[in-house]
Amino acid sequence: KGHVSADQVRVLTTRGIPEVPSPVSDGERAYLIKNGGQLSVVDVETAVIEHRMRTKGSGTHYASPLIADGRLYSFAGNGRVTVLSLGDKPSILAVNDLADAVYATPAIVDGVIYLRTHSKLYAFGEVN
Repeated sequence: KGHVSADQVRVLTTRGIPEVPSPVSDGERAYLIKNGGQLSVVDVETAVIEHRMRTKGSGTHYASPLIADGRLYSFAGNGRVTVLSLGDKPSILAVNDLADAVYATPAIVDGVIYLRTHSKLYAFGEVN
């Protein structure tokens, strides 16, 4: 609130910063995904990069990652959606290819992930 002085600003990392997508956090770690599908996991308390890995998504990453139902979702521009576990060393749980470009960050409403590709709008989850 109001003016923030320089001593109140904390930098978590200057490496592995995504070109477009915003990072996401589970409260303990920040997850950053940049072009090429490079995931960096940063401990928010210590600012230590705990892990780096490839998500199986390639090329551009414009959509920001999401955390839902205890999982991390990464969206590559080529339509590849990677589902990962959370934690200091995430593992890949699933890779799904939508075969259509994904540039927009999906939305989550009432447990349903709404994902827009260039030609379709998908709803993943239980829709009533």
